[in-house]
Formats: sequence, structure tokens, C-alpha cells
Amino acid sequence: MLHSKNVGGTEIFRASEAHERKVYNRVKECVFRHFSPGLYTDKTDIVNIVNLMYREYYDILDEYLPAIPPREFVAFLTEQYEQYGKVSDAHKLGELSDEDEVFWSSWAIYARRGIKHILELLCRSRMESGNACGRQAVEEEAISMVFIAAEELVSLYMRSDNYRNILDEVTLRLDPDVYTYFHVAQDSSHQFDKRQAFREISKYVPVPMFLQDTTAHAEVLNVSFTETTGISYMDTLGVIQWLIDTYSDREQPGLPGSFVWKDAIRKLTHAFSITASQAELIIGGFTLSADNMEDRELFRPKQEYRAYKRGFFRDQSHGVDQVFFSRRMALECLTLLVSDVPFRKLPPEWRSRSVNNALNTLSLKAGRWFENVIANNLTAAGIVGSTSVKAISLNKNERLKIPADTGEIDFLGFHEEKKLLVIIEVKQVGFATEPRMHLDDLSKFTGGQDNYSTRFIKKYRWVLENIDSVKKHFHHKFGLTTELNTAGYAMVTLYPTIAATKIEEFTCISVSEFMHEYLENETWPFSQTSLR
Repeated sequence: MLHSKNVGGTEIFRASEAHERKVYNRVKECVFRHFSPGLYTDKTDIVNIVNLMYREYYDILDEYLPAIPPREFVAFLTEQYEQYGKVSDAHKLGELSDEDEVFWSSWAIYARRGIKHILELLCRSRMESGNACGRQAVEEEAISMVFIAAEELVSLYMRSDNYRNILDEVTLRLDPDVYTYFHVAQDSSHQFDKRQAFREISKYVPVPMFLQDTTAHAEVLNVSFTETTGISYMDTLGVIQWLIDTYSDREQPGLPGSFVWKDAIRKLTHAFSITASQAELIIGGFTLSADNMEDRELFRPKQEYRAYKRGFFRDQSHGVDQVFFSRRMALECLTLLVSDVPFRKLPPEWRSRSVNNALNTLSLKAGRWFENVIANNLTAAGIVGSTSVKAISLNKNERLKIPADTGEIDFLGFHEEKKLLVIIEVKQVGFATEPRMHLDDLSKFTGGQDNYSTRFIKKYRWVLENIDSVKKHFHHKFGLTTELNTAGYAMVTLYPTIAATKIEEFTCISVSEFMHEYLENETWPFSQTSLR
């Protein structure tokens, strides 16, 4: 019998305590068969233990997944993805009870990604029935074991990346005499909760934001897309949306969507007067298959062919190529795909030299858009200034250029009443959801000698070293006569980034957090230095 749990008013499948104990005992026995109890502080040792557990959970998947009829399992998984999605929505909005919040954040939060990976594995196996015997009790046990293993795998790989790349120190205690035999103290202390910043972002960033403004994207990309795929960027997205809407049930989104591949290709060729190969590229850019997922690994979230920005799973049944999908998952994938376009990320099926050139142009427009968003917020908060400053005018005839190795200052301004000089660096980071992506942020913000932080330090130091000229500039351009007493400086990002926790020299903060804190305080609450 399959068990469920009510979380936030939504019923979700949860494996029974008996199955939880079965998996728990198996993995625990495996750990202590290879490692001794005690305290571990060497990251290499800790990661080796994690990898051992990781392999054991995969062994459970390999053992039990073939016992489940794949097509019936797809229907179960799409239903559960919808149910878990409802709870995830409530979690993001802060609507769960304290008890449900603890349960969700501790374990169930990993289930959605686990479901995605199970669907990837089913698709990669070409939906082979394997050892399915048709006995309900056997299949239900297998579902429970697979669900637990997938959830634990997601939790493990995310924690492993934290141990290896994010945390400065890691202390693991292996103790067979306590329930939590694998205990890392830093697991509870290392929390990166972005929900409040996301909930408030619409207060300070106009909707639709440029990252999701397909009309603005289309103005730049339509021509190059038509040259490449035969239809415009906007029509390409429209095709994917049409397939999702046509072949899934809006009223019953938990039901799996499906369509026959050749039928969809034929309809596209007739509707847009394009070739079958062009239609294949269009749908293929949103599709996973056994062939393109041959090298898929859960711990490699940056792989192109994964259920992240691709929401269709291609399969063959009785000799007919078809596609199955979860409506909620496909819509989420399409949103993520669109949001990544201004960062010059597109499916390779849709790329060409002209598309790449257009993406470069779009990326520059996205950066300028966010600079203007910040400038408008600062203006509304009483801070006057200029964006994209390459030189400052001292009088009618004299200008001081900012050195090329210092670079353009994104915002240079002041608040007259507060006698405050303001220097802002603007960084439109993407939406990072996993440690590997957090690591990318860390590399850009703090890695190497020419990172974002180093560049910004050069900029605000240049301003401070040339403060008399900056004051002349403010007087000439804005008529400022008030003496400025303090220089405030900060790096402002679109979304919260974990890199902010690693930067000590100055404040790095998301736009919604920046504006909230600024408006809540009478004085500048961020990094600052006296000008006296």
C-alpha cells in the first residue's frame, strides 16, 4: 500500500516508515563496513564517505527501478510532481505551518528534483519493462525504495558540493549509536534562504523583468532565428507553449501529457512552411531522449541534456516515436529557458553564428536594463547620479577620464540631505539553484585576480582617491554645494547570490534586500568610509 502525507493541505506520496528503515539500515551498514566511527575533518575523506553512500543509493535505484512498469510509473511521477509543486509554491510564499516547513525543508524539498531524475532514468532506459512482475505489493515496494533513493541522492550531491567547494571547514561525526549517524555540523549552520528577497523583488523590479520579457528578446533575436530554424524566436517559444497546452490537460495538470513525434513535426511544417529537419530542431531543443542523455549524471547539473530547461521526454512505444511530459515541469523548464536567454544560453539545436551574435547584443541590453532599474530605485530613494560613468566633467572645458584598467562605474551619485556619496556596482546574476551554479558565482565574484570584487574595489578606490574631482563633478553637473561626509558603496545583484557570503571588503546584496534595508534605516546601512 502506498502512503501519503498532507503537507500544507496537499496530499503527497511518502514512503512508509518501514521502507525508510530498510533503506536507512542498508546504507548505514554500508558506511560502517568501510569507515570507522569517529570525527572526520579532511574534506577528501568526507567526500569519499559521501560518494560511497551515493553509490549505494544508486545501487538501490538499479535494483528496484526495473521492477516498476515504466509507463504506469510515468503517470504516477507526473501526478506527484504536480502535488509536490503545490507544496513548493506554498513554501516559497511562506504559507506552510512551522511543522510542515521543517518537514519540507529537511527532506521533501529534494523530491521534485528526484522525480525529474527518475524520469530521466526511465527515458534513458528506453522505457524497458525490465523485471516488472505485475504483482502490486512488489511494485509498490519498489516505488517506495526508488523514491527514497532518488530523494537522498539529490540531497547528497548538493551537500557534497557544499562540503567540497562552498564551506571553508567541514566536520563530520560518524556515530553508529545515534540515529543521525552521519552528522555534519555545518549542514544546519549553512543556510541560504532566498525566499524573502524573491517575494519582494516585484516591488523594485518592473514586470515583466527583462530576463522574462520575450517581446524584448524577440526584437533582437527574431531575424537570426528565422535564418536558422525557419521561424522567429517568438514563434519558436510559441510552438513549445502550444505543444504543452495542446497535449496536456490544464484542468488536470497532474495527468501526463503526450504526443506523437511525427504528428507534431507534420503540423509544424504545414503551419510555418518549414522543412521537417527545421521542425525537428525546434522541438528537439526542448526534448530529452535516451540518445542525448547517454552521459547524464545527477551530480552534473550544468549538462545540457537534463530535465532543467528541457521538459519533453522522447520515447518509442510499439515502433512509434512519442513524447511524454509533466505539464508543470514543462512550463517550469520553458520559463527557465527564457530567463537564461539574456545570459547567452540557448539549446545548441537553435544556435548559429547569427544567433550567437544576436545573443551578444541581447546580453548587453539586459545589462543596461538592470543598471537603469537600479538607477530608478536610487532616484526614488533620493539618490541623484549618473549611470555607466566613463569620465567625469569638472567644468565646461575639463573632463577626467576613468582609467581603462579601472573601468566604467555603473552608478556614481549622492544623497544631498544625508551628505552621502554613493558608488554602486551592478551585477545581473542569474538564478542559481544548485551548489555547482553557486560555484560559478563564486568564481566570477571572488575567483582569480580579475574577478568582479577586485574590479569593484578598484573603482571605489579610484573615486576615493579622486574625491575632490568627484565633488567638482557633482557641483558642475548637479549644482551640489553641500559637503559630503561619507562614501557608501555596494555591489547590487538582481537575485541573491551565495558569493555575497564570501565577500568581506564591501556589501554585496540583491536589489530587493538592498532597497528594503536602505528604506528601513535612516543612515546608510552598507559598506562605507568617512570623507572627513
